[in-house]
Amino acid sequence: MKIALTAGFDKSLPALLMADRLLTDGHAITAVVVVSPYSIKRVRQMLVSRGFSGVKKAINKMLKGVEASDSTGPNPLQVLKAEQNLQDSSLKAWCAEKGVSYHVVKSLNSDEAVSTITDGNADMLVYGGGGILRSHIIEAVNGNVINPHAGPLPEVRGMNAIEWATLLDFRQTVTVHLIDSGIDTGRLIAETAVPVDNNDNIDTLRSKAVATGVRALSEALKTIKTPAEINTHDNIGQVAGRQCFPLGQALTELLAVKLNSRT
Repeated sequence: MKIALTAGFDKSLPALLMADRLLTDGHAITAVVVVSPYSIKRVRQMLVSRGFSGVKKAINKMLKGVEASDSTGPNPLQVLKAEQNLQDSSLKAWCAEKGVSYHVVKSLNSDEAVSTITDGNADMLVYGGGGILRSHIIEAVNGNVINPHAGPLPEVRGMNAIEWATLLDFRQTVTVHLIDSGIDTGRLIAETAVPVDNNDNIDTLRSKAVATGVRALSEALKTIKTPAEINTHDNIGQVAGRQCFPLGQALTELLAVKLNSRT
């Protein structure tokens, strides 16, 4: 299957892992579309949603490919990178090595991003980050946009999903689903449990969920030749689910206490 992939920044390790895994599975990667981080609008949005500490953490993530962690153990995403024997640390370098078209855009909803995807005749778009998608780009691949959501659907839509699921005592899972014009309201494909250990903290929990999502996405598409072969079922998130936003400091501390109490 011909697949285009998005990323929120060049050193996005989850997006890099997804691209490499899908190529290894036999899919053709037609383009990687990366959103430029050097945007006043983007920084302003991060300041509003995450605060100064969140922006600092995001910048560190953009520079290193993974979020700063308080854990002394190996990062699950780095473990997955070693498993895949992936040497590259940036999508640009990976694309150059694999001969894949690489594009940096101001927005995934721009005409440039849409034309990049349609020019490559992609059957499907894999969402690896970069912001909310509007109908323009979703329609460019006939609604075939797939995403590993780091939480259970329809219960927890939006950001920090695995953290909210843990805090609210929902099941700790990753949900592979199709993206539509809503926030995590597209049809569901598969759900995979996130293995949580007694010594996990917020950092390892988040990284485990993202790494699980990479594997789950690969499994969902491994034997698929066309998007029409993907089995989906209804997502009633528009009715029953809640849209969540980044955890504030107080809720982050409560989640840390809850995770610590498991030990």
